[in-house]
Amino acid sequence: MTLILKNNDYLVRHPITNAGLVHRIYNVEFAHDWNKDYWKNATQAEEGLERVRTTYERRIERFRQLENYKGKVIFIRVTRNDQEQEMFYGYFPNTNEKEFASNLYDALKRLFPHLDFKLIVVDKTNTQNSREVFGNILFYHLTDLTEHRQWEEILHSG
Repeated sequence: MTLILKNNDYLVRHPITNAGLVHRIYNVEFAHDWNKDYWKNATQAEEGLERVRTTYERRIERFRQLENYKGKVIFIRVTRNDQEQEMFYGYFPNTNEKEFASNLYDALKRLFPHLDFKLIVVDKTNTQNSREVFGNILFYHLTDLTEHRQWEEILHSG
């Protein structure tokens, strides 16, 4: 991940909101790490990029340290099921979420063979809240991703 932040040519304003930062090759949106005020001028933008780089280098190092972690870990993937994602990324992200999640689980297992972990996938649905088990993966389909009670259930399911 650090490599994707080294080349500023790929880091651009979000094409729809014009406020966020995205990596246009890997379709990574730095939604919680980029302040729209960083775009006010070149100096603030460069300082913002440096903050994001530093943050991700620290996160990546902590992620790598999981190899030696003895406790239980919960990985949570939150997917978005909306037209903005389709317009920006060029595909509908949840088309084959079970296959993607299964591949992610397998990659984590290869990377951390001794880690006691669970993978939980949460997506927004327009129908009703539901829970589904797919192999070693828990899927939660929620009508409201901001409902705290639902997140408590999800976090305590591990």
